[in-house]
Amino acid sequence: MKSFFQILAIFSVVLVTGCLQRSTTLYKSFPELEYDPNAVLEEGELDEAERQKQIEALKELEKKHTLTYTINAGDVISIVVYDHGELNIQTKVTPDGYIGMVFVGQIKVEGMTLKEAGEALEKALEKYIRNPKVGISPYEISSETVTIAGAISKPGMYPITNG
Repeated sequence: MKSFFQILAIFSVVLVTGCLQRSTTLYKSFPELEYDPNAVLEEGELDEAERQKQIEALKELEKKHTLTYTINAGDVISIVVYDHGELNIQTKVTPDGYIGMVFVGQIKVEGMTLKEAGEALEKALEKYIRNPKVGISPYEISSETVTIAGAISKPGMYPITNG
């Protein structure tokens, strides 16, 4: 039995040293990598009409507004009523687009910008508070989700963040 383990040990040593030599002796010295700014895989030329078309498309994109965040079902928003800290809340927008708040009750905020939702809450609070000022900020944006299913390690529904 000793001879079997001795043979196995010798075989292991030979195998490891052979692999070690093979992986370390591919190069006598490692080649230097040089930066070549003229190295191009493929180069295409645009005629003047195509170039002008691209310039016009870029100008049109520049004119467009940046997207404005709108509140959606599933988002968690933070509401601050200035000088009335007892009314400050963090609340989740229900699947039908409503939030609940003291004095106001249920109010639909889905599809509104933060400014529009703040103005709607101010208007609703005017019955109870003189000149209310409301600030709303998103606390957790989870209204856009993607579902991943199939033979993967962690299937489920995940929120889309950063576009």
